[in-house]
Amino acid sequence: MVSMDMWNPYRTAVKVVLPEARIVVDKFHVVRMANDALEKVRKGLRKELKSSQIRTLRGDRKILLKRAHEVSDWERLIMETWTGAFPKLLAAYEHKERFYGIWDATTRPQAEAALEEWIATIPKGQKAVWSDLIRAVSNWREEIMAYFETDMPVTTTLTQNPSTDWPRTRTVKGVVTPSR
Repeated sequence: MVSMDMWNPYRTAVKVVLPEARIVVDKFHVVRMANDALEKVRKGLRKELKSSQIRTLRGDRKILLKRAHEVSDWERLIMETWTGAFPKLLAAYEHKERFYGIWDATTRPQAEAALEEWIATIPKGQKAVWSDLIRAVSNWREEIMAYFETDMPVTTTLTQNPSTDWPRTRTVKGVVTPSR
């Protein structure tokens, strides 16, 4: 099993060197694209805001990128102010949360169904915002869905995060580690 981000030369190299290996896309690299789409919506609001509001919204960016269950009461109040004033932002935030929710599935069929539902319910007028993510999911679907067929969560975190407790010696990309 090899875990990787969605870069085609990685996939090609693994297929050449390890043709029997199962490729699994690290979920972080997929779900962060949902945050990227939300960011497009947030940045698109600038034309509707005064310069002071633009600065405030820029400062509140990290709140909008948090998962709903991680937001404090104070942050929820701030978020509700923005999402209440801008329904497009609320729709994008809720859609981002639904995308993250796909990884709550415990089986591939559940994940497949959740993904199909997510694609079918893209908010009206936001297809272009989510197009990069939809294309990535289409191009890497097998490797993304393979995540739900492993006995243990798979991630590339240990090889990409220098702050881990692992020794600073060479590590192989695709280490299987608990992440769920």
